[in-house]
Amino acid sequence: KALKAPWFTSWQMDKYIGSIIKTIGHITDVDIDTKLICEKYDIPTEFSDEAIKEADNLPTKVLDSDIKDRTDLRNLDIVTIDCDDTKDRDDAIYVEKLPNGNYKLIVSIASVNYYVKKDSALYNEAIYRCTSHYPNNKCIPMFPHKLSNGICSLNEKEDRYDENIIEFV
Repeated sequence: KALKAPWFTSWQMDKYIGSIIKTIGHITDVDIDTKLICEKYDIPTEFSDEAIKEADNLPTKVLDSDIKDRTDLRNLDIVTIDCDDTKDRDDAIYVEKLPNGNYKLIVSIASVNYYVKKDSALYNEAIYRCTSHYPNNKCIPMFPHKLSNGICSLNEKEDRYDENIIEFV
């Protein structure tokens, strides 16, 4: 019975004959397991040149022009709900006890849609990737590092543009 693998070329006298179609890494590579998982499930580990170029053209700090006409929450003690060893910081909360005894909860989620425009290379790359992946406690982000750990990450004492504010009272 013929083997249906892309590397299979023929069968001769109880031997399968094949060819190497791709080298993923050496068996002793520290992250070979992660590479194999990514290969098996078609998880892209590199970004397109176009997506990298777009990311490189984004600001590293929130601009004053980005803040005007926005709700400014910088005076609140907002804290991340991501753990210390998280691969990205993108969720935070603020809780305040109101005079009537009720609590006000603000849930803040880091926004990428201000920087990633529809049909851009970054947008198309994100659609293709669907999400960040976390094989073997490593992060393969949906967006280049400049976004996922930079301008779109809720890093301490860094201004961020957030349009995903949910307020509960």
